[in-house]
Formats: sequence, C-alpha cells, structure tokens
Amino acid sequence: MSLLWHCNAMRMYPEADARRHTGRLAGPVRARAGGAAMPGKIEHVVIIVKENHTFDNYFGTFPGADGVALPPAQNPPPADPDHRHQAWMARAGDTAHKVQYGQAELPAYYAGASQYTLCDRYFSEVAGPSTPNHLMLICADAPLINNPAHHYRPQPADAFHLASLPMALERQGFSWGNYGGYAFHYIAELASHQGNHTRDLFANHAQARCPASRGSTPTAGPR
Repeated sequence: MSLLWHCNAMRMYPEADARRHTGRLAGPVRARAGGAAMPGKIEHVVIIVKENHTFDNYFGTFPGADGVALPPAQNPPPADPDHRHQAWMARAGDTAHKVQYGQAELPAYYAGASQYTLCDRYFSEVAGPSTPNHLMLICADAPLINNPAHHYRPQPADAFHLASLPMALERQGFSWGNYGGYAFHYIAELASHQGNHTRDLFANHAQARCPASRGSTPTAGPR
C-alpha cells in the first residue's frame, strides 16, 4: 500500500542538512553531503509512502547502509502477515517474516536509492498498521494504534478532529491534492475537502495542471 500526495515548497534543504530532517544518509548520497544547495526553489513535493516492509526487508544489503543481511524472501510473498500492534509486540519470536529482497527483485528501488537520499535510521512513528501511521504522516497525531474495523471505508462519524499538514499548507496559500488516500477521510477538516480525488492520478494530470500538493494510495510490492 502507498500513500501519495504532493505540494509546493518554499526552499530546498542542502543534502548536508537532510540528516536533521529525515535521518542518517546512507550509501552514495552520504559522500555528497556538505555540497551546496541546489539553485532555485522546489515547485512540487510528492510524498509516496511504501508501507508493510522494514528497511532491512528491502535495503538491508544496500552498499553503505546500516542494515543486516537476512534469508531471501519468497517472491511474491506467500501470505500477508499480521499488521496489528500486537504482532509487533511479539516480533522477537517471529522468524518467518525476517526475510529480505535485494537489488535483483527491486532494481527500480535500488536505482532510486543510489541516485537520491536513503535514510537507514528512519523508523515508523507507530508500531502498528496503516491507519495510525497514515494519520501520523498527515497530522503528526494518531488517536488509535490499530486499524478500525472498516478502515478502508470511513464514515463521517469516524472522523477525528486533528490539525493537518494539508490545511496548514492551504492557509499559507499552497494548493494540495489527495488521490485515493483513504486516511484523509478520518480527519474532520479534510474528509469533505475538494482536494480529495480518486486514485486515477494519470487521468487527472492529463486534464489539469498539478496542484501544489498531491496524495494517493496505490498498491505496490516486489514483483
């Protein structure tokens, strides 16, 4: 599962400053830290969240990363593991899911990690499944630690009264869009906002210019 949304930004952080904002730099990018900031301003920010995999599950063998080597994973996975907080609490005894994909299975991911920043000490905010972590991304707050019983089909009464990053951007004059991210409907100030769209992102791009900020939830994994 992924969450994607997109916004305009005021300036660009130098890579040397990226540690402070996103964690320790890993691999080839670390050698470039300390260079000058890129000229100009960022025009669009696209946030894509690839969930349900640990760093070591994908990037544990990435050159220069603070990762560990694990047994090879089946591709595709034989089953979807338990995502609940309770499963995280019992992780010490779980060896079935301590497995790993590598560059052969994830060439596009490894190419992106080689070209851009890879944060090898950046961790999930909530030791639990999708909904609370999506709320943390959007609001830096999550009133729950597991998914609601009908978490992909939120009702108006399910919305939490939380301050959100999209509305903070809007108050500063930036536009934003959410394309299929169900968690936006768990936030009262975003649930009925016109910035929410279906996940048909490409059709939207063909018909109109990008908003300053954008988000969506397609499904992805090793193939």
